[in-house]
Amino acid sequence: MEFLETTEQTVETYGHLPFRICRVLVGGREIRNDGTDTTMVTVKIVDGLEVTRGTDSAEATVLDCEGDVTLTIDGVETTKTLTDGSVSFDITTEKPAGSTIEIEAESLADHPAEGDRAEIEVIQA
Repeated sequence: MEFLETTEQTVETYGHLPFRICRVLVGGREIRNDGTDTTMVTVKIVDGLEVTRGTDSAEATVLDCEGDVTLTIDGVETTKTLTDGSVSFDITTEKPAGSTIEIEAESLADHPAEGDRAEIEVIQA
């Protein structure tokens, strides 16, 4: 961030101002490794300008957008289709206890967006 001084006002400039943020929300921070326990993951496209102005991204307005969002789940890329600015899906696992599931929303197909990530801890069934 840099400050530009003028005789009238002070202006802040940013190198990057995201209009959209891909917010990743998980239903629980832990999942049992029995292959049947599920945790819901939701990706919401929220107003990046609100977040820049100080609104928490969990409270920012969900933008009414359609299209695909690219996710990486434990290193595997997948695409989910948004409806009204969000998409939800369930995750199950048989990974060993003590490991984590990493979920990262990377990008939107049709618009620039800032990504987000979340982790879920795997526990013994």
